[in-house]
Amino acid sequence: MPVLVMNGTTEVQVAYAPPGGSVQVSYLDFHNTDTAEVTVLVKVYDNQGTARTLRKRTIQPDDSATAYDSANGPRLENGERMVVVLSAAVAANQPNCHVNAR
Repeated sequence: MPVLVMNGTTEVQVAYAPPGGSVQVSYLDFHNTDTAEVTVLVKVYDNQGTARTLRKRTIQPDDSATAYDSANGPRLENGERMVVVLSAAVAANQPNCHVNAR
């Protein structure tokens, strides 16, 4: 399972469906290693570049939150991409994001 490090307010792509294909996001969680709470946004962009927010979670320092686990994750279709982003810059350490997409 890839481990991505969030870097402030820059979007980080975590999953992508190729044109004409699909991918199931089966697991997505976050661990806040920072000294302040962080708010994480999970967004999906369609193949026209229009974004919609799927999840918004506030995570306390040294705490974790699961956005998707098992079959409840979204299916991305035909060029859609999923990104995660923090709503504000972090104070010290960067939160981690774990993702599994098939």
